[in-house]
Amino acid sequence: MAKKGMIPDIAIGSWEAACITGTQWSRPAKLAKSGRLVYRPLESGWSLDKKNEFFLYSLHDCEQNYRDYLADVATGSLPGRRRSEECISQREPMLSRLRDVEQILYDDAIGTSEAATILGVHITMVNRMVRDGKLRARRAFNDRHGNGKGSVYILSRRACEENRQKFAMLEAAGTKTGMKRNPGKRTVARTSPPKPTKKR
Repeated sequence: MAKKGMIPDIAIGSWEAACITGTQWSRPAKLAKSGRLVYRPLESGWSLDKKNEFFLYSLHDCEQNYRDYLADVATGSLPGRRRSEECISQREPMLSRLRDVEQILYDDAIGTSEAATILGVHITMVNRMVRDGKLRARRAFNDRHGNGKGSVYILSRRACEENRQKFAMLEAAGTKTGMKRNPGKRTVARTSPPKPTKKR
């Protein structure tokens, strides 16, 4: 666990980026597309449709964006409106939550779809491997979902490649059980995410 003020440059999701920059939840994507935030799109694990892309952000870059905002406020050179105090108040609680997560560096971070391609497994198998503790990953926080956790997994590319190499050695030795993997093959589960079942 990182101590206060020592969080490395981990990958964060959209809601987390909004909290760190002190903005509305939809603002990080606009900042990214205007070149004011570093980001990387993740293909959805459920569709090849570009409309289902998610963004990963750099924690340190989001922190710098907030520092730049404070500097603009201090010098009176702010180009637009001030960020709301309600949004800014989410910064410290989110930083506290991020200190306790599986900290996957921004340069090492990938999504479920890319992980499936590296591992050579079906997209749904990645989530199962995460739950079984076979891969380094975490679910990005998203308080818009009510339970605080979103649907986007952030995984370690390095961990996926190590897992692939491990099972390639087992396959070569003829000691691997289960279906043969096919690294590099792009798979999706279905055209859209499954609809949640209603509680009775």
